[in-house]
Amino acid sequence: MREIEKENPPLLNLHPYPIHALPPPLKLPFCPPPKEHPLCSSDHPQAFNPEVESFIPLPISTLSSLISPWSSSVIKPVGKSFATDFLIQRLVVLWNLPTPVSLSAIGRGFFVVKPPPALLPKILEGGPWFINSTFLDVQPWMPGFKPSEASISLYPDWDEIFSSSFAAAMYLKSIQFPPNKKVYVIGGEGIVEELHLAGFTSLGGPEDANKKIELKQNLFFHHDKTVGAVVVGLDQYINFYKLQYATLCIRENPGCLFIATNRDAVGHMTDLQEWPGAGCMVAAVCGTTQKEPVVVGKPSTFMMDFLLKKFNVDTSRMCMVGDRLDTDILFGQSAGCKTLLVLSGVTTLPALQDSANNIVPDYYTDKVSDLLQLLGP
Repeated sequence: MREIEKENPPLLNLHPYPIHALPPPLKLPFCPPPKEHPLCSSDHPQAFNPEVESFIPLPISTLSSLISPWSSSVIKPVGKSFATDFLIQRLVVLWNLPTPVSLSAIGRGFFVVKPPPALLPKILEGGPWFINSTFLDVQPWMPGFKPSEASISLYPDWDEIFSSSFAAAMYLKSIQFPPNKKVYVIGGEGIVEELHLAGFTSLGGPEDANKKIELKQNLFFHHDKTVGAVVVGLDQYINFYKLQYATLCIRENPGCLFIATNRDAVGHMTDLQEWPGAGCMVAAVCGTTQKEPVVVGKPSTFMMDFLLKKFNVDTSRMCMVGDRLDTDILFGQSAGCKTLLVLSGVTTLPALQDSANNIVPDYYTDKVSDLLQLLGP
């Protein structure tokens, strides 16, 4: 771990880092999520209607017999969405699997995963499991499992984990957002969950992923007049319908708030590429409404102010660790913390050394695990 000379950041005396070739893309098995999966999900009517259904509902005992060879479990990343291929790759590393697993989405952010039967007890009884600092709920698959009625089986100590989705919900609570008002969401299941846990009613989110608008003469788009806030975060399924709904709420509903979880330009949704971040979705709504949002995630200090009040801690005793200069490090500096940049994520060493960069951390290192060296033997 090295300390940066702040007076002359571009002229750092650094040793060159080896450049490792990227491995070839894995050929991963993928079970595409069907609209209704009779073996993975029982969120379907019990009466068979051949005009609207493509399968015959089976008794639980029959389902148990059919599905038993799978030795499956149900997983759910809590508070964040990941691309399926990325999730498969991470599970291989996380669980030390000999081969990639089959994964099938069954709705509400839940997946059915089929690991090797011999490893299933370790997976179910081990943990807590995390992917990119996101808690991964793991529970055994049971016949009759309904994503719409399922709960998270195990939480770590959530007093130690705070996300930008959580910050959005806490912001609404801090301003005493009226309980009779609703929140429209452009974003993933994580935002919807946090709002629900905080006692708020939400619309949109994943439920509006497939909604479309057919533009024709005399079309009038209706929206809920009781929406009092629009929360915008990362949304892989943003569409014209969502943008119009959010725009009308902000423009036409008196006092409607515009809240952004963060304004990250890009994010590492997969190992090999950067992808558009939440900032792209926020910018689209800014463009249609001509308004700027209240940003509750990094680098806004709202989350830090909330934490300081909750835990009564002095920032002089804190160090902000992160992989982005423009969010993590700026967040720590704005709050008065020491800052440590890790080069295992978004910000690269050339970006840190760039003469145009004016955000300089107190320290930097290759990866978070380097901190273990400070603990000694």
